[in-house]
Amino acid sequence: MYCDRERIFRLTVEGFYALSHARGTGSFKLSVLIHCLEAFVMSTINLRKYYPFLNEDCFIEVSDEVAETFLLAKRQEDNYHHRAWYHKAYYSLDRNDGIENSILHTEPSPEEILMQKVSIQQLYKVLDHLPHIQARRVYAHYILNMKKVDIARAEGVNSSGVCDSVRKGVRNLRRYFEKKRWME
Repeated sequence: MYCDRERIFRLTVEGFYALSHARGTGSFKLSVLIHCLEAFVMSTINLRKYYPFLNEDCFIEVSDEVAETFLLAKRQEDNYHHRAWYHKAYYSLDRNDGIENSILHTEPSPEEILMQKVSIQQLYKVLDHLPHIQARRVYAHYILNMKKVDIARAEGVNSSGVCDSVRKGVRNLRRYFEKKRWME
């Protein structure tokens, strides 16, 4: 499988020299020889270098384009590993260590927590402006995440009455916010 370049070069030179003398010209042009050699010269690569699962060295001759492609791929892989080492980027989303959750769900800043508390306090104040039944049902549905059917069952009323009450309560809240210009 292995064939070195020197042997190819020697055989080609000897063959070309014999061919030129056989014609009787006796002239030996180097440019013609180089042109002929370009067709024969191929790069030799060690497949073990590119395929680490191979146990033995396996030399194979390939065209220059294939050798350049292998070399380029190896350089890109080495550059990737160097960048990962330099930036300490050894994270994988398949590790199940929770990194994807920390990326997707960022912790709120203290400013955001304060705004949420203020918003909740304002919401409670606004709920006080609603009629008692609407306030109770809106609170149960949106704050406690209860289904309208469960609210109706707990109060012993028809579910359509709860649906209407929640819808009207939200409409009244919207009107109140528009009047106070809280929603912009």
